[in-house]
Amino acid sequence: MRRTTIAAIILVAGCQTQQGGGSGDFSVDACRFEEVPGVATIVAVQDAPADFPPAYCPNDPVQVLFDFVADDPEADTQGEQVGLILTLDQQWGGSREYVPRAWVEDEGLTEGTEHRCVLHLGEGFCPNPFGTFPDVDYEAAEEGCQ
Repeated sequence: MRRTTIAAIILVAGCQTQQGGGSGDFSVDACRFEEVPGVATIVAVQDAPADFPPAYCPNDPVQVLFDFVADDPEADTQGEQVGLILTLDQQWGGSREYVPRAWVEDEGLTEGTEHRCVLHLGEGFCPNPFGTFPDVDYEAAEEGCQ
């Protein structure tokens, strides 16, 4: 397993540029993340609740849920990874879990579609598992929420 240490400021870039198709890991402060490449299947696109604060994303916000399957069937994914939430703040496990519907549609993140994904599993003082999609334009989602 390949190990690299990456500064927090470039964490997302490091997650999305892993090469070679194998799993790897990296650490930030007291948290170590293991990267597990695989496929995400979008299982639901849900409207934000009626009481969702519009200041976070006023443009028809939705939540995208996905299931993850590792490329390597022997990879330790800390159990079955289903119903994960696509988030914008990936480096800390995602605190922006509602994204603009137009962005979701533009990126093809519709129910039943499959996408390359890297699952980030943390050990120590870490967030819940989260996935990043290397072929998705996260900046466009941020812009769509403004």
